[in-house]
Amino acid sequence: MPSNWHRALLWGAFALLAGLAAWWWWDGRVSPERPVPTALHFTPLSKPLPVPDVPFYDANESERRFEEWRGKGIVLNFWATWCGPCVREMPALDRLAAEVAKEGIVVLPLSEDRKGLAVVKPFYARLGLTHLEIYLDPKNKVGAAFGLQSLPVTVFIDREGNLVGSLSGQAEWDSPEALALVRSYLGEPEAR
Repeated sequence: MPSNWHRALLWGAFALLAGLAAWWWWDGRVSPERPVPTALHFTPLSKPLPVPDVPFYDANESERRFEEWRGKGIVLNFWATWCGPCVREMPALDRLAAEVAKEGIVVLPLSEDRKGLAVVKPFYARLGLTHLEIYLDPKNKVGAAFGLQSLPVTVFIDREGNLVGSLSGQAEWDSPEALALVRSYLGEPEAR
């Protein structure tokens, strides 16, 4: 049975997440400067927010941070091998990565699988994913810093390292609509 301290900590964490979700909902309403394609359910923030500085790992188990991609747009996708919608959208993310690679846009799929590389590497091989690198968050530290409550979640990080919007749920990332959205928020400034 949890102690009173544990209960208070859990309720405090719940209240914090609920408050952040409410703030994100009200403050992150659609900006009139950029129309939002309704089929994608993308939620832009009215003002960019700094990205949490939390480490994650690559396939070589080297520590990585988002600041390494400063100057590039990042499509950060939180996913897991056990998540059905995540599995369905991974091939489209792979095709998106191939399409935007020469435009200074990086598709960064961050696995939330607790077993890490042991399950992600065979998954990539089985699906034939060749344009996506492997990135791992097995202890959910990055996911927690971003306030994840479900998967998949895709976050756009601009070239200055700021969070500019997100989408919860599956998307067809290689569709013309999604490509236009990605380029609108993350493309070269003169191309927007």
